[in-house]
Parts: sequence; C-alpha cells; structure tokens
Amino acid sequence: MEPLRTERFDIEGKAFWRLAAACIAVLVPLNWSWYAWGREVPGSLALYIVAGSMVYFGLLRWLTGIRFSDLSYEARFMVISAMVLLIVFLGFGRSDTYHRLFQQFVPKDARTPLLGFAYFATCSVLLRLVIPYLLVRFKLRRPPREYGYVLRGGTRMRWVYFALFIVMVPLVIGASTLPDFQSSYPQTRGLITGNEISLRLFILYNAAYFMMFLSGESFWRGYMTFGLGRDLDIAALPWMVMMYSIGHYAKPILEVNGSIIAGFVLGYLALRHRSFFLGALLHWSIALTCTRLTHRRTGHLAENETCFSLGRRGGRLGMTGICEGRVVIVTGAGRGIGREHALELARQGAKVVVNDLGVSNSGEGGGHGPADEVVQAIRDMGGEAVSNGADVADWEQTEALVRQAIEEFGRLDAVVNNAGFVRDRMFVSCSEEEWDAVIRVHLKGHFCVARHAAAYWRAQMKAGEQVDARIINTSSGAGVLGSVGQSSYSSAKAGIATLTLVQAAELGRYGITANAICPIARTRMTEGAFADAMKAPDQGFDENDPANVSPFVAWLASSQSREVTGRVWEVFGGTITAFDGYRREQTVDIGKRWDAAEVGPAVKDLLSKAQPLVKVYGT
Repeated sequence: MEPLRTERFDIEGKAFWRLAAACIAVLVPLNWSWYAWGREVPGSLALYIVAGSMVYFGLLRWLTGIRFSDLSYEARFMVISAMVLLIVFLGFGRSDTYHRLFQQFVPKDARTPLLGFAYFATCSVLLRLVIPYLLVRFKLRRPPREYGYVLRGGTRMRWVYFALFIVMVPLVIGASTLPDFQSSYPQTRGLITGNEISLRLFILYNAAYFMMFLSGESFWRGYMTFGLGRDLDIAALPWMVMMYSIGHYAKPILEVNGSIIAGFVLGYLALRHRSFFLGALLHWSIALTCTRLTHRRTGHLAENETCFSLGRRGGRLGMTGICEGRVVIVTGAGRGIGREHALELARQGAKVVVNDLGVSNSGEGGGHGPADEVVQAIRDMGGEAVSNGADVADWEQTEALVRQAIEEFGRLDAVVNNAGFVRDRMFVSCSEEEWDAVIRVHLKGHFCVARHAAAYWRAQMKAGEQVDARIINTSSGAGVLGSVGQSSYSSAKAGIATLTLVQAAELGRYGITANAICPIARTRMTEGAFADAMKAPDQGFDENDPANVSPFVAWLASSQSREVTGRVWEVFGGTITAFDGYRREQTVDIGKRWDAAEVGPAVKDLLSKAQPLVKVYGT
C-alpha cells in the first residue's frame, strides 16, 4: 500500500528520528514523575496531557521550524479536540467516576460490579469512537476511511500482525511474573469476577471488552495519528505516543513505558496499512493472554482451567470465593502486605474498606493516593470497595471508619488491623517522641478500630442478630521473639499478641474470634532492616512475596475459621506455624518463703533443665 500522502510538510529520515528521540527523552522522566508525585495532585492528568502536547510542538518547532500555527485547520482542530476528549475520558469516563459520583443514586440491592464496567465501556466507545467519527464525518467533512475507519489490507499485513503477536508472547510471559502485573493487571482487565454471570452477560461483557480496545485504537491510531499525519505523516507518531503513554497512567509503570514502543509500532503500521482494525485485534489478544497468565500465576486458575469455565448450574459462569458477601475493613491497605490482603479478600468475594493514611515508612507525609489505587484495582476486577483515610489511632476517626463500612455495605464482618510504621533505633537512642509514635500507631491503632467494631457486633448480638465476626491483628516475630534496634516496635507487637489473647477470651460470647498473624514478607519495613534476606530471587518461588500471606488472612476472615480463636500464627512463604505462647516450663516449690541466698542455686537448677532461649532477631 502507498503511504499516506501529506498535504503540507515532509519530515523524514534524520529529522524524524531526532524528533522521536527527543520526545522519548522527555516522556520517560515525565512518566516517572507522575508515579513519584504527580498522581497526588488533583487534575494532574490534564496538566500532563497539556504539558506533553506543548513539549511535542515545542520540539517540532525547534528541530524542524514548523510551528503549531503552520498546521492546517484540520490538524489543529484535531489536536485540540483530541486533548479535550482525552481529558474528559480520563477524568470522568472510568469506572472510579461511576463509583464516586453515580453509584449513590443506584439502590443498594441493584448494585453490581458490572455497572461500573458498563459505564467505563460506554464512555470509552462514546468519547473515543463515536464522537471522533462524527467530527471526521460532519465537522471536518472527510471520508471516514481517510482516518482508518475501514476494514482493508491483504494477507501480507495480516501476517505482520500475527508475527507481532508471536513476538509479544515471551514478553507477556515475562511480565506476568512481575508483582505489579500479578496484583494489578488481572483486576484492571476485569475478566473474572466474584459474581456469577449468565452466558448472555458473558457474551455481552466480552463484546463490550473488545469494543473498548477498538475504540482505543480508533482514537490513538485513527483520529490522532491520521488527523495529524495528514500534515506531518510519520512525524505525527511522537505526539500520539506521548498522549498514548499518559493515557496509561493507571497501569503498572512497566506497561506505561512499554506503551511507548507499542505506540510507535502500531501507529506506523496503521499509517502504512491505512486501518487500525487489526491493531485492535492484536491489542485485545495480548490483553487476554496476559490476563490468563497472571490469573494462573497468582493461583486464580488451576492448571487445567480455561479462563472462563462453563459450569452445569443453569448455564452460568463465574468464580466465587470463601469470603463471598462478607464486609472487611483492612487498615494500612495502600501498599505492601495490606494491599495484598485487600486484593485477595476482594478476589474471595469480600467487599473491602481500604484504609490507608498514605504516610511514609516512618509515618510522615500522607495522602489518599495509595488507598484510591487499590480501590480502583478492586473495582476493575469486578469487586466492591471504598477508600478511607482515617488515622487508625484516632478514636473519632476510627468510629467513623466502622460507620462508613456499615453505611456503605450494610454490615461489617471482619477487621484486619495491619497499619503501622517503624522508627528503628537502638534502645539507648530511642526518643520519647519515637517511642510514643510507634506505640500509638500499632497498639492504640489496633485497639481503636477493633474496639468500635466490637461495640457494633455486641449491639448486633443483643438485638438478636447472629454474629460471625473476626478480628485479625498483625503482630510480628519481633514482638514474639524481640528484635535488636526495634525496642518500640517489638514492644508494640508484643502488646498486640497479648491483646489478641484477651480479645479472644472476652469477645467469644458475642460470636467474635480474634487471631494474630506474624507475617514474614518483603515490605517497606523489612526491606530497610533485612535488605539482603528480603531480596527477590531471579527465578523460582519468591518466599518473601507479601501476597503469600494474604490467603491465610482471607481464610481467617471467612466463616470457615469460626472455630479458631486466640492464636498467634507465623506465615512465611508456603509455611504456616502456630506459636505456642508462654507456657510454664520448669517449677520448684519449697513450701515456704524464699531466703534470698537460696534463690541463686534454685534458678541455676531450673535453667539447667529448661529449653534454650530462642535468639532475639539480630543477635
């Protein structure tokens, strides 16, 4: 096929490569800056879209002498309208907007995760396919085929796309092993939900899923690439790629930077092929493959399962979990182990309140960004979640946290106390402020959330309701065994372990169980203290992956664990260990008051018979 004929400028060879290289050199740090701080700024996506366009047209003028005003009216109209449509879509067209603005108007008994997806798919088709098509047809008065809205191309081009798919498979396999993809990509693709759906909805769901990719390709490779390509031909690609990469900012950073290569390749093929349809098929096929692999690698599909399993229950499809219908609060759920808890609970069918203050590893700063991202991931996988930014050690804020769960979902079934931070110091260097801060967030934080939840459950029991509730606390090996350089943290975690025993003894009469976990996993806390031990292996099972702990927590939160209470558990990799606690080991009784001179020999005799002490961490 002949290339697209430009009407105004001819930029090729070294000029194009200089322009492309300059745009990439700016785009990569721009992407990283959004993940570092930009996502915390309200309206940042619009700012990045405008900034990206200004950078491109600034570089275009610098390297080629072509100003934005030199472009045709058609090209300038397309650029401005495309930016507006992109800002509207990213700001108001995704499923989080539905949950934030519109779900409140839907009766609670009529709410379903598919409504959020339907809103997202509808906005995608409307803003990225229908409106651009109408603008081309009636505003610009161009035949739609000149913007790629056509099925055409010979066998040779089809084989090019097929070869690209084959090349992408090893890359997809590699990506599916990365934690960011295992915890994010399946949810953003939303192919397996915790709800059963009919075969008719299954077909409609996947048809809408394909239309999302078709609308995306028509927008990126059609409207934007062909619209600017009429003036600049291949030199239009760097601008489209910058917008395309910024449009991926909700995805893992690896996928955002990978979209730079994908954008250039698919854009070039669309220009030469004069159609974006096969690009949509390629994009859709790769997404399905990555979703299937990540679900299998994270255990959501057995080795002999297909991505969708037709069951025998009235021709219905779906996957349900052991926490189906239960409502769970997870504190400190924006990152690390807490994030994995929230995601796993959602996979098992729970409705999750994602609490996170957004502070640093030492408890400084703050922001709702991490909690909102986890909520979005849960909603995109078809689950239900809301975010909360309460300080877990604040009495009134935690009361509001419990109330939010009840008002949003109609009940509360479990609390997973996970929030905390560290101020590691040797004992003689620990200040009063550091000691108080760590004790406050860990020990008081566990108390406040569980105390308000327990009050709700006790009231439910007294009102004649059946209660099957769970308190899941997070202690640590540092609390059970001690840890050098962590006197405040170890003391707080020891207090949590003992608090768990008291909760189990006092609250069992109300249908509440209490257990504590001592997780061993790679988190911001452990990476700083045990960097070498927590390093991920190059291959094989990653025993320090924080996701290893979460299935046990999901089981504790389920109704299946109602007989287990008052225990402290260590979870590490594929290992579950029950701590035995403090037991009276050796005793000597002389039947009278001790004389001080007699104590020494008696103690030596007791210690000679006792088991050796377990070493404190760090010794």
